Amino acid sequence: MQTPLPLAWQAGEGTHMSFANINLYIKADSPATNGRWSAFEYHVPAAFPGPPLHYHRQMEEIFYVLEGVVTFHLGDTAMEARQGAFVYVPAGSIHTFSNPSDKPARMLVIDTPGGFEGYFEGLSQLMAEEPAWPPADTGSLQRLMAEYDTYPV
Repeated sequence: MQTPLPLAWQAGEGTHMSFANINLYIKADSPATNGRWSAFEYHVPAAFPGPPLHYHRQMEEIFYVLEGVVTFHLGDTAMEARQGAFVYVPAGSIHTFSNPSDKPARMLVIDTPGGFEGYFEGLSQLMAEEPAWPPADTGSLQRLMAEYDTYPV
């Protein structure tokens, strides 16, 4: 196991990914943390419906709202998370988030263990290959989700 190196990024810096009007800036990927965790700055576009309700069997997520308002659904509870809000989602918890407002939002997201950045790489590629989104055949999307410990409810 290699000793991780220090990382330092400003807002809007890091490995950039863009798809479906979403911008992600990977701050720490799994290789940089020896698989312990990964972190990214998630730019949530205005009127973003968010992912479907889902859960992770192993992965835990931490969300910290940097700017704007993000609506979280945690089980049967809805929360309007404003700048400075902290949301912890343990493994097995049903959740989703959205941005129903007319202004973009930004979050810092930390996943443990690391590696979830691979899901976004795969999703970006899948979206580029599909003629319409969501795809008529969701098999590829479901396989990608399962590969990255994500299970729709």
